[in-house]
Amino acid sequence: MDVLEMLRASANGGYNTLFSDAWCQYVSQQITATMYMYCALGVLAVLFLAWFMYFKRLARLRLRDEIARSLSAVTSSSGGDLRGLRFRKRDKMLFYGRRMLRKMKNVSGQMYSSGKGYKRRAVMRFARRILQLRRDNMPLEMRTVEPPAEYLEETSEGSDRVPPDALYMLQSIRIFGHFEKPVFLRLCKHTQLLELMAGDYLFKITDPDDSVYIVQSGMINVYISNADGSTLSLKTVRKGESVTSLLSFIDVLSGNPSYYKTVTAKAIEKSVVIRLPMQAFEEVFQDNPDVMIRVIQVIMIRLQRVLFTALRNYLGLNAELVQNHMRYKSVSTMGGPINSQSSQSSRQAANGPPSVVTQLNLMQSAASMPGLGLGSVSGSGVAVTVTRPPASPSRHSREEHTLSDPNPNPDGSVQGGSNLFTEVHGDAPNADLFHQQQHSVGNLSTRRGSITQLTTDGAQSSPHVPGAAPSIDMRLVQSSAVDSLRKELGLPEEDAHIIEPFVEVRELEPNVTLITEGNADDVCVWFVMTGTLAVYQSNQDATRAKPDKSDMLIHFVHPGEIVGGLAMLTGEASAYTIRSRNNSRIALIRRAAIYQIMRQRPRIVLDLGNGVVRRLSPLVRQCDYALDWIFLESGRAVYRQDESSDSTYIVLSGRMRSVITHPGGKKEIVGEYGKGDLVGIVEMITETSRTTTVMAVRDSELAKLPEGLFNAIKLRYPIVVTKLISFLSHRFLGSMQTRSGSGAPGAPVEANPVTHKYSTVALVPITDEVPLTPFTYELYHSLCAIGPVLRLTSDVVRKQLGPNIFEAANEYRLTSWLAQQEDRNIITLYQCDSSLSAWTQRCMRQADVILIVGLGDRCHLVGKFEREIDRLAMRTQKELVLLYPETTNAKPANTLSYLNARPWVTKHHHVLCVKRIFTRKSQYRINDLYSRVLLSEPNMHSDFSRLARWLTGNSIGLVLGGGGARGAAHIGMLKAIQEAGIPIDMVGGVSIGALMGALWCSERNITSVTQKAREWSKKMTKWFLQLLDLTYPITSMFSGREFNKTIHDTFGDVSIEDLWIPYFTLTTDITASCHRIHTNGSLWRYVRSSMSLSGYMPPLCDPKDGHLLLDGGYVNNLPVIVPSLILENIY
Repeated sequence: MDVLEMLRASANGGYNTLFSDAWCQYVSQQITATMYMYCALGVLAVLFLAWFMYFKRLARLRLRDEIARSLSAVTSSSGGDLRGLRFRKRDKMLFYGRRMLRKMKNVSGQMYSSGKGYKRRAVMRFARRILQLRRDNMPLEMRTVEPPAEYLEETSEGSDRVPPDALYMLQSIRIFGHFEKPVFLRLCKHTQLLELMAGDYLFKITDPDDSVYIVQSGMINVYISNADGSTLSLKTVRKGESVTSLLSFIDVLSGNPSYYKTVTAKAIEKSVVIRLPMQAFEEVFQDNPDVMIRVIQVIMIRLQRVLFTALRNYLGLNAELVQNHMRYKSVSTMGGPINSQSSQSSRQAANGPPSVVTQLNLMQSAASMPGLGLGSVSGSGVAVTVTRPPASPSRHSREEHTLSDPNPNPDGSVQGGSNLFTEVHGDAPNADLFHQQQHSVGNLSTRRGSITQLTTDGAQSSPHVPGAAPSIDMRLVQSSAVDSLRKELGLPEEDAHIIEPFVEVRELEPNVTLITEGNADDVCVWFVMTGTLAVYQSNQDATRAKPDKSDMLIHFVHPGEIVGGLAMLTGEASAYTIRSRNNSRIALIRRAAIYQIMRQRPRIVLDLGNGVVRRLSPLVRQCDYALDWIFLESGRAVYRQDESSDSTYIVLSGRMRSVITHPGGKKEIVGEYGKGDLVGIVEMITETSRTTTVMAVRDSELAKLPEGLFNAIKLRYPIVVTKLISFLSHRFLGSMQTRSGSGAPGAPVEANPVTHKYSTVALVPITDEVPLTPFTYELYHSLCAIGPVLRLTSDVVRKQLGPNIFEAANEYRLTSWLAQQEDRNIITLYQCDSSLSAWTQRCMRQADVILIVGLGDRCHLVGKFEREIDRLAMRTQKELVLLYPETTNAKPANTLSYLNARPWVTKHHHVLCVKRIFTRKSQYRINDLYSRVLLSEPNMHSDFSRLARWLTGNSIGLVLGGGGARGAAHIGMLKAIQEAGIPIDMVGGVSIGALMGALWCSERNITSVTQKAREWSKKMTKWFLQLLDLTYPITSMFSGREFNKTIHDTFGDVSIEDLWIPYFTLTTDITASCHRIHTNGSLWRYVRSSMSLSGYMPPLCDPKDGHLLLDGGYVNNLPVIVPSLILENIY
């Protein structure tokens, strides 16, 4: 106001003009308005402050009331005594500790601006701020769970409650583990303890080979003597190991004394050895003939699986394993052997009337001349007439001369291929099997061959051959055949009537195949009366990438010799192909007949086994002292890291896992080994310590090949060196490919990647709603297109082996029968029960991989006994299979919830199922339905076929490279692949290939893929959207917002886990300066990362760890090495 008065005074003083009055009036109005505004703002501020203080005080009062109420409640509960209430020391320590940590954190944050993970957290904060990310918008990530300790650690040895002597016997010799406890204790009574000083001989050359030696303490060295008098160390026997030859065991029990001819054993240090005389078994076998049959079978199985597998497949020895010229027998005109122990009837036949001898000589002459046939005459008794077809086929026409036509039953009922002990003493009836085989004998005339079965009255069952010799009485030939086979089986003369109904006489032309290798249906015992048989074996070299399938001649079978005993005793398929070399006459007894005779005369197994042993060469005898047959339970270690390497191992059955321990204590899987793999060979040859620990994933059988035996064979047979070089070369090439990927540092050269070629697969349902039986049938149908496969259920096993097969007393019968089925098929499906039964537990023990089958559109909760399965098979790989009905057109979703709820699952599969799988039917109707389905060809493009190829290691992968806009040509290539009928089981891509590959994995329809690719390409050609995406070029020319939108609109919020086909993409990690392989996570983000060119698009931040990702083409524009670590075939 003073300013206005001054202005008016000035105006009255001589400046009273119109301008001065107007200006004063305007200034007065502006000052008044400003004063009013400030006054109003001040009043509002005071009111707001009063309101804030009021509500703050009200909150304090409420808090005080709550404390008072809680205090009154405590007081009332304590009876009004407040002296017991105090601030607890633990709460006080917690309060002051937190306060101190907050202060220290503030101080340390000011002093140190770095630390572990500081840069990563800073990048994540920066990315969230720039991209405006919120936790609600972040994609669901797979929970990273480390495998349990048991998955990578071996099981420590447990203590057994048995005497030390018996414990060593059980652990050292495989056959003792099959004895019942009373029988085993009877054997223990005959044991003796031998104390040896250093340098003492345990046995020497010319000593009787009649005992089993087991080292209880100390060390024994076994030597082999050469022809020049020098000796070589065969193996070193340590505590718990044995020195014995099971082939000598058969000789002793057969009554043939055996002596050490080239093998000696000497104590290296003071030792205690357990001696068990082999004659002790004679008393046990007399009271328990079933035990004798079982033991002889195990010895023959060991001979076939251990000796022949190791020496033939890996050392290249074939004909060296058998004697081509055995002791020659005097052969009568009847074709049977004549010796001093011949029966009176045989001698009479040999020295019979001249007319009879002349007649038999005429018969032999006719048999040796091509184009002549033999007739028949009527007579009493059993008469057999042998004829030939009119034309003589080519010698090289193998298919036209086969006598066997195997036709395995899909349900597992294999004819003629059952376990020997099961056939003789099992619960399953065998009469039907015997009649079936007899029926097949009667139908031999309808097969393509040159054998004709005739009736006993002499009537011919085939047309008369022109120019044939006149018919003669064949009763003497039949009698001679019966007498010869009776002697070979060790039966007395009064037991001739037992085998007489089963003996068949056959006349063969040259190059007629009696049985093929791998055939288990037509196994017989053949006795050569005249002519010669040739025994062949396929050239299966395990050290070569593509084995030669040609047959190799092993030996000849001359008149008076027997063949076929090995397959007869093992109960497995024939290991040889047998063909006639020239015009021959043979006598045979079929497998079912032998088993029927064995029920009445069990001791014939000794003579059959002795016949097999006589044929073996001295090399096999020497190897029998050194080769060991090892049985490992799940989790047991074969050898451990840093141990000395003095042997190598061959996996006969089961699965092994190799684990390396790094200096920091971290363990990593190096590889896995399946049936037929060789473990530890490189370390043994290079004489270095073990670089890894190898343990059994499941119950496994291995053959142990000592270093001394390997060196001895290598010196005697130089071909072994060639096989070894070939084997190591292939291993080295495979190791180079593996290490170029993501191999473990320090891994051995021989280490295999974690292969996915399985022999046994267990199928487990998550809930009772899962159609497990139809699923198993569909998978079985797809596997049949790859090779022989077997489906086993509890009902099938009980039907084959009896209702009590799952009891503990029948453990050996079940184990050996299952091992035989696994050997005959490339893969065996074990369908589990819906509960944790004995069969389900057996499936867990036998499985290389466990498929957990569930419904993809159901709740992801864990099943009722899934956790029990993880406890029973902690080391076995488990994979999740989610089923989707074909009628709903639903796509996989929420797969991450399934996987996060099951941390023990290592892989998952999405399977689209046809309508018949989800149809509710009884078990009978399901079996009837699929009996018709199995007759059709499977769809090789179905998800079941894709799963079948994955399980057998035959998957086909497709990798799409980068190339910018030219990558649109990938659509045409996908269409061409589909038209060519090539299935696609896995897809990977880089840059534009990542986009096209992801489209195929999501849609699997070339029309939908083409449409979506066209829409995305049109969006990328809109130049005005690109102009709007321009930004200041600090990092890139474009901000990437529109580019992200186009990819997100194409795929949506889909995870890689939700794709139908397994998918991966590769990016360049500029934070860690390496490549990154993405197999899970947000699909559109990693596709966008793999397409981010530096300078054009900014790098994408990985939501998992904050690393910056760019186009994968900078490190590998065509990453074919990534799927090669998993799949077999890549395009």
